[in-house]
Amino acid sequence: WYALGVRRGFTKQQLLNISTQSMGPAGIIILLTGAGGVFKQMLVNTGTGEMLANYFADKGVSILLFAFLAAALVRILQGSSTVAMITAAGLTAPLLTAASISEPQKALLVIAIASGASILS
Repeated sequence: WYALGVRRGFTKQQLLNISTQSMGPAGIIILLTGAGGVFKQMLVNTGTGEMLANYFADKGVSILLFAFLAAALVRILQGSSTVAMITAAGLTAPLLTAASISEPQKALLVIAIASGASILS
């Protein structure tokens, strides 16, 4: 407040107005991120995520492809990249417990989720 506001000549009221205006967009981002976490947890708690993971594992679909498709589908249907990444990570987690993958493969999994969540951007 002091270094960026008072010292530059802003009054307390001006600083309050600037802070208030900046909280609106930030609040929406926090709300959207929280909603994505709730959606992911709902899929995990209801068993939907594990069911989807088992279905794709039985069909022989790779974990990377499943993660990409899950993120892309949520991104297309819901519209938020953040929610898509959170949801895809939650859906992919049951597959990781069954498979032993290396650290580079985990890095590729993160890239697959981020790529799927960036589709149609």
